[in-house]
Amino acid sequence: MHRFTKAFKTFPPQLWLLCLGALLTSIGNAAVFPFFTVYLNQKLGASMTLVGALLSLNSFLSLFSQTIGGELADRWGRKSTILLGLATGAVVWLWMGTVRSIVAIIPVLIAAGLIGNLSGPATQSMIADLIPSERRTEAYSLQRIAVNLGFAIGPAIGGFIATRSYVLLFISAAVLVLIVAFIFALFIRETKPEGEPILAVDPQNGNGYKAVLKDRLFMAFCLLSILSMLGYAQIMTTLPVYMKKWHNISEAYFGTLMSINGGMIVLLQFPIARLVEPFNKAISLAVGSLIYAFGFTMVGFSGAFYLFAISMAVITLGELVTAPVSTAFTADLAPEHLRGRYMGVSGLTWGISFALGALVGGAAMDRIDPRFIWFGSGVLSALAGIGFIVIKQFVKRRFQKAGAR
Repeated sequence: MHRFTKAFKTFPPQLWLLCLGALLTSIGNAAVFPFFTVYLNQKLGASMTLVGALLSLNSFLSLFSQTIGGELADRWGRKSTILLGLATGAVVWLWMGTVRSIVAIIPVLIAAGLIGNLSGPATQSMIADLIPSERRTEAYSLQRIAVNLGFAIGPAIGGFIATRSYVLLFISAAVLVLIVAFIFALFIRETKPEGEPILAVDPQNGNGYKAVLKDRLFMAFCLLSILSMLGYAQIMTTLPVYMKKWHNISEAYFGTLMSINGGMIVLLQFPIARLVEPFNKAISLAVGSLIYAFGFTMVGFSGAFYLFAISMAVITLGELVTAPVSTAFTADLAPEHLRGRYMGVSGLTWGISFALGALVGGAAMDRIDPRFIWFGSGVLSALAGIGFIVIKQFVKRRFQKAGAR
């Protein structure tokens, strides 16, 4: 315990401010997202196919906000990009509270997709600017602890508010985002390295993303991450409806599942991040993906709440292994002047996974036995685990060349 306490004290104060912001915004997000499919399906009357299509559209559009956010973080600065993302996010939450039909919510979801992930690459880049390579896995694990502490708290609050008023739920999320924007505006400093060229690459490569896309190892990592996370996307989309409609398990119990997920991460993320730090990153990602595969498959065999809870614990273990390593891997690969863009592309893996997962999962629930959604997710995560093992030597060589290993 003393070793952990000493490690915490060596991080700069700005990292803790970023963690505070992550905590508050994740409380708002986690209060809404787990129940949003129920809101669209049961309050606004959308079929699960339409729900999946709308969420897929939202996630597809979020790809643009990731790339724009990465570009702005490298050109305009980390702090300004973060504040822009927070301000526009609050506006979208308030707008969402005014709609009363499925047609009216479509432009809201479009707007949410276009601006929803603006601040993500800037935040990840700011942490990379502040923290040296050898401690980034730990630093990103602290941010994840903050996010998942919010996810442990948020669903319980969201489930309570959602049973009374979804409008109040959206307003509450907006207020939390505005509080974070105020704190950041006053107390965080810009960390973007000075003296770098505006384009950061030669003019024929345009805005710099061409240079990122030419990094074959990084692109392989992104592809395997998408396969690994397709099942995780189902947790926020089809799982709450699957539990309620097929097994008569209410939103409150789903909120408890999310609290299990967040609670495990709060308690175990930092120790596990320190545990996996010495190992080859590809092996850590492979182990996490195979654990994901086991957990997703377990969901397909679950019917009672306690079985869903055990499945969630297994899935969370996979997340504990893979998530901080993924972000640290991206930060290590990225040159300083392309750091925001690398983080933007890395963030696309979640957006693509969510878009594909929501579209396929929603359509499948209207047409086939929903258990096969989870069996298929398990197979894809297992394939991703095998893929990470295959690229192990390439990862090792890359880090050796960069002096990271």
